[in-house]
Parts: sequence; C-alpha cells; structure tokens
Amino acid sequence: MTKTVEDSALILSAIAGRDHRDSTSLDTLVPDYLSELESGVKGLVIGLPREYFGEGLDPEVRRITMDAVGTITAEGAEVADISLPHTEYAVPTYYLLATAEASANLERYDGVRFGHRAKNPADLYEMFCVPVRRASESR
Repeated sequence: MTKTVEDSALILSAIAGRDHRDSTSLDTLVPDYLSELESGVKGLVIGLPREYFGEGLDPEVRRITMDAVGTITAEGAEVADISLPHTEYAVPTYYLLATAEASANLERYDGVRFGHRAKNPADLYEMFCVPVRRASESR
C-alpha cells in the first residue's frame, strides 16, 4: 500500500479506531503515529519468528528482510529470535474465525430483527419463509 514508513503511519492514522459504519470496530484512542516516528527505533526489541524463515521462503524475501534487520539494528533496535510454535494453526484458525464472524455479523439479516417475519409462526420454517401464493390458490 505504501513505499515509506511515513505513508504507512498516515494510512494507519486514517483507518485506526472507531468506524461508525462498522459495528465490529473498536472505539479507542488512536495514537498520533506520525509524531511517534520522530522517536525512532532505538531501544525497541523486534522479534523475528524462526517459523517464518524456514523452507519455502523466497530467497529474495529473506534477503530484503535481513537487509531491513541490518538497518534497524544500525538505528539502535534490538532483534530477538523468537518462536511462535502454533503458526501451523494460523490458517485453520482463520477459516474458523472468519466464518463465525461472518455468521455473527450477518445475523441481522435473518428476519428476526429486520426484514420478513411471519406473525405467530408455527415453527422456524414459517418464521423465516415468505409464504408463496400458488396460481391454483384463490385470492
């Protein structure tokens, strides 16, 4: 999305925090990311998960990442080797959470609160379904 850290901070400032059109967004104080850039990286500890640098990582991606590690350490950051042992479960967890979130977010359209709802339904089928009038039925 961006080519500079400053542009990334600007974008993050625009999209962070409460969105009144998104009921799942968080109403929280958003830091001034642009002014935070002035403090630099000196004293920060940045973790590099060893699971992300294994088999299958494109050599060019590895090179660019390690170049960036060299840059930030030269600026005073510390880089720590860390482990995220449950990385293998990230994609299955995403699929589970994404469908659950979609289900929860779309429940508003199930006819219980908004849309069609039969008066005095005998069962769930009647509650959710609009009765279809057949041509053979008289009006």
